[in-house]
Amino acid sequence: AIGDLAGVNLDGQLDVMADIYFTVSFGVDTDGFYLVPGNGVLASVAVGGNLSASAGGGTISGNAAVGVSPEVRLTTSHADGRIRLADLVDDPPNQTFADAVERSLSGSAAINLDFTYTIAEVTPIRFGGDWVWDVKPDLTGFTLDTDASGFDSDSLLNSLADAVGSGLNALSAQSANMLRAVERIPIVGRQLDDRLLPLVTDALSYDNEFGSAQAYLAQRGLTIVSSVTPADFLDGSFASKDLLRLGYSRVVSPANPISFAANGGLDYSFSGVNVELDLGGTVTVDPALTFSMQFGLDATRGPFVVEGASINGALPVTGTLNGGLDIGALIGINVTGAANFATGMSYVMSDFDPTPNEKFYLGDVSVGALIVQHPQAIAATGNLTIDMQLTADTPADDLPVIGKYIAGALSWDAAATYDLATGAGAYEIDEDTLPSFANFERQIRDDFLTMVDQYNPLPQEFRDFLTMDIDFFAGQSIADMIGLGDAEILLNPLKFKGQQDVDVNQQDGGEHIELLYTFTEPQNIIAMLTGKTVDFFRLDIDKTFADAQIEFPVVPETPVASFFGIVNVTLEVNVQVGFAFALDVMMGLDSNGFYILDDTDPALSVTGRVTAVPIVEGDFLTLDFARVTGSVGLAAVGEVDLV
Repeated sequence: AIGDLAGVNLDGQLDVMADIYFTVSFGVDTDGFYLVPGNGVLASVAVGGNLSASAGGGTISGNAAVGVSPEVRLTTSHADGRIRLADLVDDPPNQTFADAVERSLSGSAAINLDFTYTIAEVTPIRFGGDWVWDVKPDLTGFTLDTDASGFDSDSLLNSLADAVGSGLNALSAQSANMLRAVERIPIVGRQLDDRLLPLVTDALSYDNEFGSAQAYLAQRGLTIVSSVTPADFLDGSFASKDLLRLGYSRVVSPANPISFAANGGLDYSFSGVNVELDLGGTVTVDPALTFSMQFGLDATRGPFVVEGASINGALPVTGTLNGGLDIGALIGINVTGAANFATGMSYVMSDFDPTPNEKFYLGDVSVGALIVQHPQAIAATGNLTIDMQLTADTPADDLPVIGKYIAGALSWDAAATYDLATGAGAYEIDEDTLPSFANFERQIRDDFLTMVDQYNPLPQEFRDFLTMDIDFFAGQSIADMIGLGDAEILLNPLKFKGQQDVDVNQQDGGEHIELLYTFTEPQNIIAMLTGKTVDFFRLDIDKTFADAQIEFPVVPETPVASFFGIVNVTLEVNVQVGFAFALDVMMGLDSNGFYILDDTDPALSVTGRVTAVPIVEGDFLTLDFARVTGSVGLAAVGEVDLV
């Protein structure tokens, strides 16, 4: 029995062929007839045929061959080297026939076998083996040549590796899906994805051009973790084992950094404003893709990849980008920027259930679905930084309110940053590059006063009424009567247009009238260039105007009765008119335009009253003896608020 093939019964039919040769050389000398040594009988026997067997669920086929050459040659110990016929006579103990002949036997036997096992119902695993025997020198039989005998382990590894390789090629076909995280990198993602695809496809492809799996696996960065032996096939234990496991740990990079044209957008929210960048240009990326995977093969379902297989890519991007920026209220700002992206991507194959290290069989269509569908499988990581020079070529179109006063282009520097993991972005202006704005206070104030007049919360008719001279009030206006002159900036804003300095501010306890210009403060300039809402002018009035009361005689003192001139009675009627006003209004001009602040308090509160005072007076011989005073009154209260 052969140790390697214990338990294997080989069947077959062997053919035998034999050839026998007889040679003789003789002569005659003075001593008579003789034979020349070295001649004799030579034979050649060849046995061969096909073999077959089965073991462990597989099939075995091959062939056997035996070659034997027996020889019997004449020999002599005589000094003349000649054999006499008498030497061939068997005459013990003096001599025997065996003393005159020399016997030898040479030859070998060999078996060559091929083993085939079918796994996963369709995939054949093949390997071979050779066993060689040599004739023992003592002619007692054969001995196994252990150096030249045994299973061909390389052929088994080749077959197993090729089966795993078919699964690798199936996984390679999913490369585009494994790279979908790259598309999430703003501006460059779509074009970068196309450039990385050949790297991943090649890294996961299997095409053994060396013939030797051992050499090919090493060249591809694949290491053998475990492998079954031929004996596992013969005894059938392979059916419950992983036939082969390969580890894959490799960093893949192109020979040179990749340069390409990219374009795309970056949108995020920062401090309450939307930042939208639309940029393009030539960028360079020097990718390094780290593969960490384990593949295998089992007899039931074929090639698989172990859960947790991953690709992690470092994707540093640099380049110059040009395009436009919309941020808040700023639209169409020109951008020239230096891109410095410390970005990356990750992919992990997992179903993210509680069971770790599952086998995902690469012959299943569900593998593709697993890669595509699970949201945790892919991620884009890292940060984007774009150092930008920003230019408003036509400030009148780009900058609200103030832009029309700027003749040339306006430039400043800012940095846009974005975190791919959190989605948080920032926009920071370099204060050292803030534009120097001329003093536009008067121009902006004139615009504001025009708008105050146009959108005044006090209707024009009402303002005309307040400032109109009334004969009934002795030629005074109501505004004069109650001291509304302090609020003239609201009643007649156009009066202040064109003035270089306008000072109407006053404080009286909690009450106030304020006209404020705040734009030139650096934080407001930064806010405007960040697209935020910025106040230019604000008018804030919160004041109650003193009550005014005027008395007018409507019936002068008139005699109404007389008793013989001794007792006289007179009647006099006076009318008292009173007004009170309270203003609570705030309005302004910001980067969004003119506004009026709406609150719960009325913008204008008005109270008024009219009182008639009759006086009846009597006298006796010019001495007053009685005076009766009464009143008849009418009071009104009104409010005007913003709608």
